[in-house]
Amino acid sequence: MRSVFIASACGAVVLTQLGARFRPAASAAGADDVQAVIARDNACAQATVDHEVELFADCLATGFVEEYIQPATSTQPAQWKTVKRDDWVEGVRKGTDKYDYVHLRDQEVHIQGDIATLTGSYSQKATSNGKDNSADGMYVETWIKQQGHWRLINGIFP
Repeated sequence: MRSVFIASACGAVVLTQLGARFRPAASAAGADDVQAVIARDNACAQATVDHEVELFADCLATGFVEEYIQPATSTQPAQWKTVKRDDWVEGVRKGTDKYDYVHLRDQEVHIQGDIATLTGSYSQKATSNGKDNSADGMYVETWIKQQGHWRLINGIFP
């Protein structure tokens, strides 16, 4: 959850529309999975604040990648950037990525089998490599259920 992210509005709309299009009929299992994904999302965010590195690492699937847009500067156009699982976990472990708080809200989850798309809003006060990384925005995440546990495989945090 970095503040330099500017969500691709088109991507967020497409993911939201796809999630709505493939929303299964409500069922007890589906409702349980929705609540489980929201609970896991909140616990994983809080793990960064509490510096619970092992819990945070367990939240991210092995192939996790975060995608964000690096804003344009006077000398370079905007461009896509990524952060891989091990780099983010190591930043939290070393304290180079430090979170004073992360507040998640307005979370909606769309389940399709063992895949979940979560959309929501967030606020955070944080630093990354000593630079302010505080932000308020929207986010989109893709979760996968592996061996009975929901793990984050992709995230966009504007």
